[in-house]
Amino acid sequence: MCPVVLYITTYLSLCRCVLWYCILQPICLSVDVSSVLQPVCLSVDVSCVCGSGYVGNGDFCNGDLASVVATNLNYSVFYNILLKYAGSSTEGEVLLDFLSSSSSYATLFVPVNAGFSENETLSDRDVEYHISTNNSITFYEDLKHDGVIPSRLGYNLSVVISPSNITQQNQEPQTFKLVNRRLVLTWDIPAYNGIIHVIEGPLRAPPLPVHHAQSSGHAHGGGTVATSILVTCLIVCVIAGLTYYVFKHKNDAFRFHYFKVTSPSNTTIDQAHWAHRALINTTIDQAHWAHRA
Repeated sequence: MCPVVLYITTYLSLCRCVLWYCILQPICLSVDVSSVLQPVCLSVDVSCVCGSGYVGNGDFCNGDLASVVATNLNYSVFYNILLKYAGSSTEGEVLLDFLSSSSSYATLFVPVNAGFSENETLSDRDVEYHISTNNSITFYEDLKHDGVIPSRLGYNLSVVISPSNITQQNQEPQTFKLVNRRLVLTWDIPAYNGIIHVIEGPLRAPPLPVHHAQSSGHAHGGGTVATSILVTCLIVCVIAGLTYYVFKHKNDAFRFHYFKVTSPSNTTIDQAHWAHRALINTTIDQAHWAHRA
């Protein structure tokens, strides 16, 4: 009789969630020959559940939005730009914290590496434009034609549904959904704090309204200058009116005002004047009476 040697090993596959039992079973060749061990493996399906802070069906378990992007090599260009943004500004650090926080709940549009040209990069505003506002989840089936998705940047993302020109027999025509003219390649990738749609290329944020701001600034500046000129003219008119009033009344007072001379020289002049007038009056009186006599 063959000796039985039993050796059991176990292997747990985290990806496929299958537990493998490997048993070394002896094979008897003859009574007098030692047995040769041959492994026999049996698989047993087990139920896997994602731990706290992860979402998935057991075959996969995804963490937060930032970690899902970080663990997929096909999104490495966008993730490196995100890290650079977070390391160079407070706004970028806040954005990375938002994508990593369990309190966030947003839709993230991730461009694939193939959508970037060589040495192409994104501005800080471009990066913000790829994320919706908080508590704004839009599944693929909710992307409607001419629909909009509010972004963290403050500008809406536009949705367009385009029918396919290629149809197969006995099949409904396919439709493509585009966000800001970028085709959605993969959709509804779950994350613990949101959802991810993969798009064919990066999004570009709308330019700042520079001309409008400058025009408003010029208009505001022009209004300020006009107001200053008006106030200045008003002040000048008031000063001119007061000056005219003062000089007019001063001249009237000078014209009808009696000045009393108190200087010694003027006193002598007055005495001589009145003495001369008295002499003239006396002479006239004498002549008058002489004529009457």
